[in-house]
Amino acid sequence: MSRTHSRGIALPCPRKRAASPLSPSLIGLGDTSRVGLVIMETRKKFKPSTVKDVPVDAFLVAFAAHLKKSGKIELPRHVDLMKTATFKELPPLDLDWFYTRTAAVARRVYMRAGLGMKDFRRTFGGRSFAKGRVMPEHFKLAAGGNIRHALQQLEKMGIVAKCPDNHGRKMTVEGRRLMDLVARSVPCTRLVVA
Repeated sequence: MSRTHSRGIALPCPRKRAASPLSPSLIGLGDTSRVGLVIMETRKKFKPSTVKDVPVDAFLVAFAAHLKKSGKIELPRHVDLMKTATFKELPPLDLDWFYTRTAAVARRVYMRAGLGMKDFRRTFGGRSFAKGRVMPEHFKLAAGGNIRHALQQLEKMGIVAKCPDNHGRKMTVEGRRLMDLVARSVPCTRLVVA
């Protein structure tokens, strides 16, 4: 069905727009085309109970600060010179990068037990750029030394333990309790549709 202009020129028919994820018909409010319902989105504060309730970046900052404040982590000797991967040109600019990497490793073990070194190297790996040469880009694994040192320090603290079947690491009860305690201290907001 096409519309026509006053001079008889055919105009394109307007297409129907797809329903948005917050469409009233998808929420269950029925047809509101005549009512003119406006959906309000607001953010509401809530108290998280586990690590899974907290945004990743906020939790990593909080847990890295906790690890640094505890003073139980022994930094590698050349922490200011270490690169995090072979495809990186320089070491990280943040002086406390090792605490952040240790927090990221601990969160990864919290989310999924049984991860080994290869899994961690793949997680923190990235794309190697050609650096001015005519070469295709490839995926490269991250450096394993700093990840291994982070896991060893987490084992000394009692947060992480080796799996009994020698397949990766798992979270201890004390480690899970400590990480949930840190997660509860992070302020969070939740999207509320009203």
